[in-house]
Amino acid sequence: MKRDPDGLVSQVAAFIGAEPGPDLLEDIVQATSISSMRANAGQFTPQAKMGHFSSVAGFFATGEETGQAQLSAELSARYQERLSALLSHAEARWLDGGSIAG
Repeated sequence: MKRDPDGLVSQVAAFIGAEPGPDLLEDIVQATSISSMRANAGQFTPQAKMGHFSSVAGFFATGEETGQAQLSAELSARYQERLSALLSHAEARWLDGGSIAG
């Protein structure tokens, strides 16, 4: 997402059959940026008001870490357990890091 946000948003739009104009495309790219998500963390962080995260804005700290780094040890363990039950190792690696390779 950080390498080519315009291209990725265009790919998602094509996949769902949407044809956003250039202005809407730019609005979507801006709204899905790390800086926008950080600025609106209370809106975009799952269960933000439940106290599971050490910092709600920190959930979107750099765009490099996983959101899992912000979970408590208990929730992190539950996440890993559920992930293992639902996904293959390759799928979990993709979900966590955006790549199947490695």
